[in-house]
Amino acid sequence: MPIAWWLCSLAVAAEGWSVDPTTIRWSEDGGALLVEVALSGSARIDRTEPAYVGVTVVTEDDKVHDLVVHTVFPTDDPEPETMLFTAELSRSPKYVLIGAWGEKIEPCGVDRPGCRAFGFVLDQSLASFPEGLYTDGVRQRLLPPTYAIGVKGDQAAVVKAAQPFANVFGSTVEVRKAKGPKPGKGVWVRSKDDLAFANEVAQVLGLEAGVEPGLKAPMVVISG
Repeated sequence: MPIAWWLCSLAVAAEGWSVDPTTIRWSEDGGALLVEVALSGSARIDRTEPAYVGVTVVTEDDKVHDLVVHTVFPTDDPEPETMLFTAELSRSPKYVLIGAWGEKIEPCGVDRPGCRAFGFVLDQSLASFPEGLYTDGVRQRLLPPTYAIGVKGDQAAVVKAAQPFANVFGSTVEVRKAKGPKPGKGVWVRSKDDLAFANEVAQVLGLEAGVEPGLKAPMVVISG
């Protein structure tokens, strides 16, 4: 796994936790990445120890950049805890990966990149973005300014389901009638790098999601 400072060989999210980006913006001209993250969930209210949130960026040349780790202290405020991450990069980001953890081991004394580079590792996974990051290797690319979705069914419902996720990346969803060979009922994407987006849309619409190479559009929704 690319996140250098995590410890577990298999990390499963804990109940009552959610970590989600609210904003991901990349400036090609300035080489600047901005990521705003919200940590939420009912389990935060009962916790007496700090939690830790980290962001890893994988650039187009497959280099891994671990950003600063934020410490989130216990609170009785039910509102999500928001935090900002920034980075200057020489290459465009391909993936932004986010993890929330329950334990910081420092000093660490284990043969992990994070231990060697930062002097600590994180353990006890609480949540991740994308969901399934550590268990299934799910990734999500940064969305382009306009994202086309072919639809067979209720186009307005698809826009309502897809636009909130696209907003994170500053992307606008454009729906059109699905063309070409159509898979069965569900939310299908041409690339596995859009599977997190498909999962989100499928959950809202009550459909299954999957990868179907050769689609005419990056995403095709068959709901009718």
